[in-house]
Amino acid sequence: MLYGCSAMKTIKITGSGTMANCESGKQPWASVLNKITTIQFGSEVTSIGNYAFENSSGLTSITW
Repeated sequence: MLYGCSAMKTIKITGSGTMANCESGKQPWASVLNKITTIQFGSEVTSIGNYAFENSSGLTSITW
């Protein structure tokens, strides 16, 4: 899986298949987790890993 952040508010997850599980607080985007408002998943992502977006208190939109 690949990810990218734009303006620290949107994260895009691309690739295919199952997203790997994350450890709480050790997600690759942990430093911007509380700033993320939108998550966009690519059409070939089939599931979200455990704890991937734990404590994402600012989320307002998730698209697949």
